Amino acid sequence: MIRYWLIPGDPVGKARARVFRNKYTGCVHAVTPKKTANWESYASDFIACTWSENPLDEPVFLDIVCVFSRPKRLLRKCSPPGRIPHDVKPDWDNVGKIVSDALTRAGVLRDDARVSKACVEKVYAALDELPKVEVRVDELSNHMARGMR
Repeated sequence: MIRYWLIPGDPVGKARARVFRNKYTGCVHAVTPKKTANWESYASDFIACTWSENPLDEPVFLDIVCVFSRPKRLLRKCSPPGRIPHDVKPDWDNVGKIVSDALTRAGVLRDDARVSKACVEKVYAALDELPKVEVRVDELSNHMARGMR
């Protein structure tokens, strides 16, 4: 069974945790950047609102389409009206990590290691489109049975 979520808002890539050493005590602390923590919390809360099943505990296929806001340089009349490939930061793997972590936190996946196959697409929005993240989760056995690679 395919599960689908459309998370409104600009996508965010998973940033590395910052590590600090307290000069007085010598203790080391890792801090997740606020932007990463806020988006992951927002996405997991959004997904959890519609999820009432047990966490998936089988290999899954994860399909993510990240639709970013267009920068001003792509808002001219000569710019194409449809979606345009997004080839700058955040990297596709960081977007995939934050979405899979949000799915785990929302209780959709028992562990994000259950993602056996994934597809991440990054595009700028069409002229009449708002930024969002489209997430589709399917059992890998069902995905393969449909003849998809």
